[in-house]
Amino acid sequence: MIDTFSTTELYLIASSFNAKGLYGLPDKKQFQLQGEKVFKEAHDRLIAKGFLTENGAFTNEGAFLVEVVWHYVVSKKYVQCNNLMFAFGEADADNVVMLIEMEEQTSYQVHLLEKPLALQLLTKEFAVMRREPLADEKEFLMKELPAEEAAYIEKLGIPNDCLILDIVHKADKPQTKASFWSWVVIIYEEKLIMFDLSKGSFHRTSQYYFMKMIFDAMDFPYRREEGA
Repeated sequence: MIDTFSTTELYLIASSFNAKGLYGLPDKKQFQLQGEKVFKEAHDRLIAKGFLTENGAFTNEGAFLVEVVWHYVVSKKYVQCNNLMFAFGEADADNVVMLIEMEEQTSYQVHLLEKPLALQLLTKEFAVMRREPLADEKEFLMKELPAEEAAYIEKLGIPNDCLILDIVHKADKPQTKASFWSWVVIIYEEKLIMFDLSKGSFHRTSQYYFMKMIFDAMDFPYRREEGA
């Protein structure tokens, strides 16, 4: 799919199976407060794009879009890498649903992506994925930076080529809270630095450990050693 969808178009699609929200998108209530006009306009755009018929029924393309968005909504976890948002289906271990935020909180693309292609995309998009580990990075996983070095890096600010990594696990039960991890990942003087947004702490991280975090979060399969 290469079409771009507005927030209201995606909420209109999701309303076909009574979804209340979509991870990474603005709250649906702010559009409902604007009245029916914004959803009528979204309905007309979906007709023009070929996802709805004039009678409001889904076309074949529309039915496929509904299915993909449904898998996105029911996913038990989400991984967000800057403007790329990934969801996972329990019954489909080979693919991920990816929403790309094309314009902040305004327009999105929806993709069903094979996991090897998702890994290729992340590697292409983010320098931290392509980084070669330093010699000592087999000797540690993650270690907090000294206060002086952390303060200096904080003073430098966040570079444009950083990776903001969010990992969200939905609550298993209504009375439990969702689990959430958020990191800013940068390269500083050839070292991989991760800033824990929840704790406000800087950590030097092994490339091997960082890649394990990505593979585990994205459910990427590990390459088997020959003879294993």
